[in-house]
Amino acid sequence: MARRSGFEQNRRKNVTIDWYTIGQDIKREWLTVVMIAVAVGLIVFGVSLIRYEKTFKEEAVFVVTASSNQNVYYNQSSASNVASTLTTLMGQRATREELAKAMETDSIPGNITATVVEETNLVTVTASASSAWDAHYLMKGFLDHYQEVFSSSLGNVHLNILISPEVQKKPDVPFSPARITAIGIIAGGILWIIFLIFLSISRDTICNERDITEKLDARHIGTIYHEKKHVSRRAKKTAILITKPTVSFRYSESVRRITSRIRSRMRHRDAKVLMVTSVLENEGKSSVAANIALALAEGGNRVIMIDCDFRKPALYKIFEVDKDEVTNLGDVLRGNYDVSKLIHMMDQPKMQLIFNTKAYRDSSEIIVQGTLEKILQYLRQKADYIVLDTSPMALVADAEEIAQYADASVLVVRQNFALAGDINDCIDSLNRQKGKLIGIIFNDVGVGRFGAEKSSYGRYDKYGSYAEQSKKAAEAAQMGGEPDAE
Repeated sequence: MARRSGFEQNRRKNVTIDWYTIGQDIKREWLTVVMIAVAVGLIVFGVSLIRYEKTFKEEAVFVVTASSNQNVYYNQSSASNVASTLTTLMGQRATREELAKAMETDSIPGNITATVVEETNLVTVTASASSAWDAHYLMKGFLDHYQEVFSSSLGNVHLNILISPEVQKKPDVPFSPARITAIGIIAGGILWIIFLIFLSISRDTICNERDITEKLDARHIGTIYHEKKHVSRRAKKTAILITKPTVSFRYSESVRRITSRIRSRMRHRDAKVLMVTSVLENEGKSSVAANIALALAEGGNRVIMIDCDFRKPALYKIFEVDKDEVTNLGDVLRGNYDVSKLIHMMDQPKMQLIFNTKAYRDSSEIIVQGTLEKILQYLRQKADYIVLDTSPMALVADAEEIAQYADASVLVVRQNFALAGDINDCIDSLNRQKGKLIGIIFNDVGVGRFGAEKSSYGRYDKYGSYAEQSKKAAEAAQMGGEPDAE
């Protein structure tokens, strides 16, 4: 227990940042990212549309001169004072009412501000309003009445118009829906991606081989890298089996290396029955179990593989066997069929299979009644190895019951899938059974440029083709000819 508690403390302490798995998490959620980004873009567009106020501005430029002094610096100072005074006065209610009275209207439709052009005696007067007509009307009223309204406040200065105002047909700040929506979409997408990165980092899953050592209380016996399923001429994806020519050298050699380690440890334990399971479904345990069985048979061993997944059987699909050709193990255990019809012969030498093709709700009762144990005892005399493919451990209790009849077990852990705490619970459960855990098979591991596991087989991918060419060349040399060109 002390060792286990050490693993738990270490697991909580270490936070894994694996950019490959983070990228895969984001890739899986790409539709959500797009939907969130579009939603944020539409919200930003709606809020901007509601808050947007059109403002039209009309400007006139005046030259400010002092009637008693033609000094340049004095005129510049006077211009600055005029600009400040005009802006201040137009912010006062009394001044606005006086200008409205002069314009013979109830209230002025906007506002007037003034700014000085730096290092000059020029003042720019701006009339702003919610419409082009109001801005023009306000500017005209100012030009017509500024002398009578502001003469007492401006003092001994003259305002001479230099640039006359022009009616503005477009608002000062135009509303750009496409730009605003695009900004909202980009911002929403980035924020959601940041949120997904945080979730990915915070999830306590197994992202790389180092995590197995640091987070799991079990031995790592091998890694199987991601392999794309081959699409047949009928546009149907076929199972990944090491006996198929479409499977890569890296994948098949990974399986054979893992099988060699399993075989060595089973011999050390004098074990025959191997159980292959996982924590959750869709971790690839059935494909891994099938390939381990094939690799054992390739080594000259008599192998019987049994589909003990009574909830969601998959081996008949993997080996592409017709349902009508199969006698279900579950039906035999229920006493509906003879045991002699159970074993299905395969083209693979020294390999036999026992299938299930349907789900059984009473699977736990079928397993514990004793018939399965008797069948396994009988098959032990007929085979060198028996490989059991079972249900995921976290979903049903079937795997724990079957573990009592196995001599050894392996746990398939898919990259960035099950939580480390749940995996350790399954490890403890297996180690309490007769079929103690041999180790962890790290499955479906991605190979990418950033954060991915590096494959030691990468540079040997063409080894198989080179070996074949060398063999042909040697045969041709013995016959005194040249090898056939491919």
